[in-house]
Amino acid sequence: MALITAGFDEPTVNCPVPTAYRTFHSDLGYPELRIAIEYEGRYHFTSAEQARFDVQRRRSMIEAGWTVLQALDADVDDPRSFFATLTGAIQSARSRLR
Repeated sequence: MALITAGFDEPTVNCPVPTAYRTFHSDLGYPELRIAIEYEGRYHFTSAEQARFDVQRRRSMIEAGWTVLQALDADVDDPRSFFATLTGAIQSARSRLR
């Protein structure tokens, strides 16, 4: 909801991201722009196994041509920096589509 309130288009929830290995699902995304948004909650940092999986997953998405943005707990509390990053990613993606 924060993205929509800030004026961004509504993102796709559980956005499918096809990669060479399998189709992953990012928390949010803009498939037409190949932008995936991943919320990295505290549990992502509690086990080495989860951290390894997350890194490989992110690498696979990037290799498939997607921009992967990570949102952390602090971004929920103060999203201004994340919104600026997302704005830049959207502008970059749109310029590639021209």
